Amino acid sequence: MTEWNPRDEMGSLEYLKFKLGKWVEVTTLPDWVNEAHAGYYEGYIEKYGHRPYDVEKVYTGDNLKYKIVYKPGSRQGEVEDEYYTKIK
Repeated sequence: MTEWNPRDEMGSLEYLKFKLGKWVEVTTLPDWVNEAHAGYYEGYIEKYGHRPYDVEKVYTGDNLKYKIVYKPGSRQGEVEDEYYTKIK
């Protein structure tokens, strides 16, 4: 398993914001967050009949928080996901 390092996910300015406790957008999340989120995602579709949009889901680790945000995309019916992290 590859170790996830938040420093590798952001530039210098974003890392400074991260160290100050702000939410910072990243391109990936740790494997355990993705695995935990897979169950939530499937359950959401089962319950509501569509992918989540305008929804935020936060996961808490030992030292960090991770957030997945679903936003409507630029085309109708398209949903984009964004990943964020911050220090707890």
